[in-house]
Amino acid sequence: MRFPATVALTGALLASLATFILHLPYEREVVYGMEWVRTATNASAPITAADSQPYTRRNLKFDCGGGVHCDAWFYEPIDPASDPAMPPYPVRPIVIMGHGLGAQKEMGLQTFAAIFAAAGMGVLVFDYRTFGGSEGLPRHWVSPARHLEDWRSAVKFATSGALGPDFDTERVALWGTSFAGGHVLVTAADLPPGSVSAIISMVPHLDGMAASRAAVRRRGLPATLRLLAAGLHDKARALAVEALERFQLMPPPGPSAWASFANQLRVPAYLKLVGTPSELAIMQLSDHELQAYFSKHPKVYEGGWRPLILARFALESSSYRPITSLHRLATAGKPLPPDLLSPAASDTTETTDTSSPGSPATPPTPQPVPILFVAASKDGLCPIEAVRAAAAAVPGAEYKELKCSHFDAYRGVYLEQGSGAMVRFLRKHLLGKE
Repeated sequence: MRFPATVALTGALLASLATFILHLPYEREVVYGMEWVRTATNASAPITAADSQPYTRRNLKFDCGGGVHCDAWFYEPIDPASDPAMPPYPVRPIVIMGHGLGAQKEMGLQTFAAIFAAAGMGVLVFDYRTFGGSEGLPRHWVSPARHLEDWRSAVKFATSGALGPDFDTERVALWGTSFAGGHVLVTAADLPPGSVSAIISMVPHLDGMAASRAAVRRRGLPATLRLLAAGLHDKARALAVEALERFQLMPPPGPSAWASFANQLRVPAYLKLVGTPSELAIMQLSDHELQAYFSKHPKVYEGGWRPLILARFALESSSYRPITSLHRLATAGKPLPPDLLSPAASDTTETTDTSSPGSPATPPTPQPVPILFVAASKDGLCPIEAVRAAAAAVPGAEYKELKCSHFDAYRGVYLEQGSGAMVRFLRKHLLGKE
């Protein structure tokens, strides 16, 4: 009797697992599947000299690995020779920009990019894989590890010389907002010292663990468990498809029950990116926050964007902690030659080299990467306390606090205040102008 009971129990467990993988019968807020619309929109129309702007903008793509390409805009300041009002920067620095959680470049980044380009900088604005005009399936796959790969690909592309001889590959700044406010810190810390000249981290996500604890308190344990169940559901479906393909068990298309089951597994599960506090959403926002969030969006989205992301993100969010990279940024800046550190460096008299013949040269001293943190004092998503602590932890970091909520930082007077501080920071560290 023990053997049949074991078989029955095993069968019941497998059936329960199959049911869980196939669908969540109690969950009505999970969405299955998302279409990729490949038609370009007016939001990505090129900007030419005929548009009477102090810059032009062209569309381009760069390799993000595995034959997949990221879509990007590149802003080029108008040549000073054709516009005497422009400052004479024969070789211009580069600012690389990426958006936050589940967002893409036409959702407000064009405003900041235009301001930086008008100030004399080349600006590369890109979308992550599976977002906007970027390639990749399944769509809207938010993953810190994948996003960081895309950031490294963007830096590699920008510093390869592919943007042209008018742009300085050794003067590169990273600009990230919200989720990407953490990405730029990790990216700069991971690159060889001196790769990045400056960082702007706007209303940044710094500590997934702290954010997750705050989210549990805000949404409650039952809703949190629903979120995690949806994430497990989506991840289990993806792993099941991967296993079937690896062992060549994926059935061919047909009317069989097995083929129908496999076809359903191929369709990923999504959660709402934003919603009200009563909805099962990654970001639960107030009415004011929702209005501010959508106010910076175009009427038609690149790639057929919808406020959805793969549910598996719920399993990754708490483990992503960019704040742990801060200590490495203290030695990730451009090395300062040892002669500039000597008190005698400012003395114009000739000095004698006292080092013994054949002795190794003193290596350049690593410097902190210049960082500007821009925070929102009423931020309900990325707590202000964490940003203040981060700014205090990095030697020489600059800090600008806006008296607004998270999404208000992208518009109105707060946009003016924040972008003004950013331009001053970039002019100082990329253009050498106070």
